[in-house]
Amino acid sequence: MTIKSKRYPRINHNCYISRVVGILVLLILWTGGVNAAEQDEWTYSMVRGDNLWNITEQYLDGEFRYWNSLIRLNNVTDPKHMPPGTKVRIPLRWLKIDPATVRVRDMHGTVQYVEAQQVESRALTGSTQLKDGDQVVVGEDGNVVLEFVDQSRLFLGSGSRIELDRVRKFSNSGLADSKVDLKKGRSESKVKTRNSRFQIKTPSANTAVRGTDFRVTVDQENIDLSRVEVLSGTVHTSSSSGARDVKAGFGTTVAKGEAPSSLVKLLSAPEILSPPKYSRKLPVDIKWQKVAGAEQYRIQIHRAEGEQTLLIDEVISITRFNTSALEDDEYIIRARAIDANGLEGKNAEQILQLDARPRPPLAISPKDDEIVRMVLPEFEWSTPTGGTGYHFQLSEHPDLSSPVIESTEFSGTRFSPEQLLPGTYYWRLATFADTKEGPFGPIWSFSLRPAPKAPDLSKMSSEVGETDMTLHWQAGTAGQQYKMQLAEDSDFKKIVEEKKLAQPELTMERPARPLYFRLKVIDVDGFEGDWSPAQQIEPLPAPWYYVLMPMIPFLLLAL
Repeated sequence: MTIKSKRYPRINHNCYISRVVGILVLLILWTGGVNAAEQDEWTYSMVRGDNLWNITEQYLDGEFRYWNSLIRLNNVTDPKHMPPGTKVRIPLRWLKIDPATVRVRDMHGTVQYVEAQQVESRALTGSTQLKDGDQVVVGEDGNVVLEFVDQSRLFLGSGSRIELDRVRKFSNSGLADSKVDLKKGRSESKVKTRNSRFQIKTPSANTAVRGTDFRVTVDQENIDLSRVEVLSGTVHTSSSSGARDVKAGFGTTVAKGEAPSSLVKLLSAPEILSPPKYSRKLPVDIKWQKVAGAEQYRIQIHRAEGEQTLLIDEVISITRFNTSALEDDEYIIRARAIDANGLEGKNAEQILQLDARPRPPLAISPKDDEIVRMVLPEFEWSTPTGGTGYHFQLSEHPDLSSPVIESTEFSGTRFSPEQLLPGTYYWRLATFADTKEGPFGPIWSFSLRPAPKAPDLSKMSSEVGETDMTLHWQAGTAGQQYKMQLAEDSDFKKIVEEKKLAQPELTMERPARPLYFRLKVIDVDGFEGDWSPAQQIEPLPAPWYYVLMPMIPFLLLAL
């Protein structure tokens, strides 16, 4: 019996192995492609002369290691012919990672830094290049803006201290991989590029973001308590006990060893009521509306041009703040409310164009509301720094309309008008610094009321009786009174009598000896005028027999 062997098809082992390997490769590539698609990516736009070879060599880690994966991820069918403008997706994990530096964008006040592995601090300058491990220490009078390689910016408030844990860049992509350890103080971050990696670590929390605007603060009294406030985008906030995504318009607090607290809606931006957008007044008086739920407010001021280092950064409990510390310039005023958790709310901002210099002079005389008793007032004012001339206005109206005197010709600080009628006046001054005129200062007022004239006793009349006499003189204005003096001498060193009189007359006994008499007017406000020239009052004439009295002794002797 012949047994026929069963014939099986001949297997090409090489082909079979190739197919299995191919399937596995496809699975791996497919899985890798999916994972890559889920990872952060950088999109490169090809320019003339580009091809996948030089892109791989220039940007990717390991030169041609990702060549085939890059082709498959981007579904490239003809890698040799890719026109300019073609978008190439590259996962960040494929890119080269190189050391980077952080530069000082702007700074204000005292800021120092300590290089990695060093102890001694140095003054931070605009040319300082910071790197891994460096620390930045901000003084109580300072603040600083740092810029990373992807143009993300980190603002550090007064009293802050950070360590740059990681300062890296993804090849020449313009993307960064940055991690900052905020040991104390306040930070405000603006991460521009979505696919950059940016982390801020505090003693109690970690925050990871990609393209957002947020604030992180370490509590001043308790470094184990952090606050996170998100103004745009989303911030992933985590601790050793949990994590939470914080969206724009919300904040959270994180205590060490605890999960981030429930999200709290940030307080709304307060409405800034003053100053106006253009102002010539100092001090700058800033007012804003009260925000419901606010415990305090933060007021910040920085120049509109350039960076955002703060000239003023204060926390106050009222809705008003004023300062004279600003030079003439354009500024951004920023105000925000702070709730009971210490979370700071949304910003209110207003532009201020300050044009308050040269400063106006200060009035020396007449003083405000003074009654001037001279026939003509003498104006005097201070000399402001840089002043070269003055604009003078004098009017009978509180709004300075229809000036009685107006001049821009004064170079000195004293002036007396040639004539001025009694009355109430208003005046103000502005300063010239060369050709630039500053704002007018406050309006001062005074009343010109010359001293009352001494009574004209040459026109005085009298009524003389046997033993008394009444003197009359010309009456003054309504309400005026008089002061009278009688003296034995014309110098009035030996005063016999002094009294105040309500009427322009004096009744007195006729003196037995010659006396001198003078008067002054007391105005309605109690101001006393000058004394009149003295007048002599003759004594009462003696009887006829008084003439014989000296002769009686001689007559008796003769008898």
